[in-house]
Amino acid sequence: MSEIQSPGLSRKSRAKLFQTRARFEKMCSSLLLAGNAIEPVLIQMKDYVLYLKHNLNAQAIGWLKEETLQIEEILAI
Repeated sequence: MSEIQSPGLSRKSRAKLFQTRARFEKMCSSLLLAGNAIEPVLIQMKDYVLYLKHNLNAQAIGWLKEETLQIEEILAI
């Protein structure tokens, strides 16, 4: 602002700077609130992913055991 020689323009520029800083601070506060609100959702989503991974692995192991038995029966013939 010290580069602007006109007092009126300098005052307007300074006012816009303060407005921009105020909007920025408000946006940062909103982002922090949103980040805090989403944390429980992310935790629950992680639980769902782990649940699915464990259960799908258990199903896959069960399927592989069945396939192994069928192959062993075929080879025994």
